[in-house]
Amino acid sequence: MRIEETFGVDLPDDELGSIATVGDLYQLLLSKLDGSYACLSSRAFYRVRKAMVDVLGINRRSIRPSTGLDTLLARPERISEWKKIEKASSLHFPKLEHPRWFDRMTFGICTFIYLLLCAVAIPATVDFHVPHLPLYSVAFPFAVALIFVPIGMAVLRIATPFLGYALPVDTVGDLARNVLSKNYRQIQENASQARIQDKQEVWQILREIIVDQLQVKEDEVVPDAHIARDLGCD
Repeated sequence: MRIEETFGVDLPDDELGSIATVGDLYQLLLSKLDGSYACLSSRAFYRVRKAMVDVLGINRRSIRPSTGLDTLLARPERISEWKKIEKASSLHFPKLEHPRWFDRMTFGICTFIYLLLCAVAIPATVDFHVPHLPLYSVAFPFAVALIFVPIGMAVLRIATPFLGYALPVDTVGDLARNVLSKNYRQIQENASQARIQDKQEVWQILREIIVDQLQVKEDEVVPDAHIARDLGCD
């Protein structure tokens, strides 16, 4: 996990299973870096995934780009968890939305109320017995409706924040791409600061991670050192 988070790469379990020595791990890491760090969308995904792991306390291996957000975020706690994940990632997230049934319901309510008001107000102000009713008198109620109904729907949406639990995207990968579009400059700057082109520098950082994680001496971390047998990593 330290290697993945430091270099912004993904090391699948099936590929790690064939790793025996520190040199093998180094070559695998170089193949993932391909001379530079992963693309910005991947970096956005890793930051989102790390925040989810920290907040939800789940195994990071269970979070893939294709993982559905509805399987990770239960509806009762979704609003609070969404805010916590956003804060943990230090990135701007898309807002949770009201479900579609809510918009259909509020549209119907606002339209009904407006028609009811018209039914009461128009007879009191317009003489329907006039044979040639001016066109603007007929069009005016419809013009007002174009303003009244959207405003009414917006007011009801603001008044019911507890119903704003609908996910704006379907998968973790979709969320990462959305987050990238909202935080492109920040993620790009972070990637530029962390970019490493020198293979020797990659090797040195990898050694430092291994020394720190396994509590071994630096001179023991050589390409031929067996990770389990020589360095004691089970």
